[in-house]
Amino acid sequence: MLPLTGAIWYLLLYKLTFWALVTKYPNGVMPPEVKRTIDGWAPAWVCLITPGIAFLISWGITATVVNIAAAAERQRIAAQQQRDREAAGRQAAIDEAERRRKQAEADAVRFAAGRARALAQIAELVSTAQNAVARLPIILARAELALDRAEQEFADNVPSSFWEAMETSVQHLGEFDSTTRSIDAARSRHASLAPPLKPDAVDFRLGVSLLPDAAHTASRMNNLYRQAQRKTEGNFAIIYEQRRNTATLIQGFKSLGEAFTHLGDRLEAALGSLGDQLDFRLTDIESALRDSAESMHEQQSALLQVSEDARREAATANAEQAQIALAAASHAEQDARSKRQFEADARGMLDNIQRRRKPIPPGIGDNTY
Repeated sequence: MLPLTGAIWYLLLYKLTFWALVTKYPNGVMPPEVKRTIDGWAPAWVCLITPGIAFLISWGITATVVNIAAAAERQRIAAQQQRDREAAGRQAAIDEAERRRKQAEADAVRFAAGRARALAQIAELVSTAQNAVARLPIILARAELALDRAEQEFADNVPSSFWEAMETSVQHLGEFDSTTRSIDAARSRHASLAPPLKPDAVDFRLGVSLLPDAAHTASRMNNLYRQAQRKTEGNFAIIYEQRRNTATLIQGFKSLGEAFTHLGDRLEAALGSLGDQLDFRLTDIESALRDSAESMHEQQSALLQVSEDARREAATANAEQAQIALAAASHAEQDARSKRQFEADARGMLDNIQRRRKPIPPGIGDNTY
């Protein structure tokens, strides 16, 4: 590179010198002293000056070429960096879109799981209320059987046993009242929780079309209480006064006598409040027991089908939804066992009522339904 550059610049200098002489001596005739000077000094000048000039020029050209190459490399690197940044930006956008997709999927799974749990809670709320409804005729039947015993003890003139049976009856009626109110409370809670989950939320149904009319049982108890208070034989009133301070009080009543007298009004109000919102018909105790037993039998089959469907769903669902489905299946199976027990209790209580009813002398209580 350097020899070639030096030769080129030597030729250029020669031409420049020739041009200068031609310009000074246009006729081509140089004075002898000029010619001698040129002939003597030109080779030395060329030998001494030309390499330095050639080196500087070569260095300048080389530096220029290097700078151009470096600038080109910088531009290439900058372009590559720009491409890398653009690629990184595109990858970041892809990663962000994937992250959002996965987040949306996770949110959807959590939402579905939360909705499934809420629906299961509502279903459990309805199931619990239906179990409470199934207990009502059984509870009332127990109160009736206690009154049967009270009537018999009254006829046999045994005051202590009479008041014990009366207390048992009023406690059963108090349980009937609290159970009825718990059903109404469940209905109110369902009314507030279910609307956002419609149409998937189960409707609030009692599961039966007939409920026992407790008013007759309460009236029967009140009549027996008043007859016992008026009876002089056997010290019924005295024994009552001795027991009233130790007897278990019914919530909402200040004394046992107040419960005997006014519990029927509260039962009627509770059933009336429930009847304003739900579709059922009041009937006698035996009809209510039969209807309850038949309804419990039908609900058992439905619950077992629910359990089977839930277990099939759990086999194909994700882990969280499978856990919810399995819990629903387990609850349905447990509820089916409860329905089976309620059916057995209702049929057993119906049999007890039919077998234990005995004719009572006229004027003692009310032995009709």
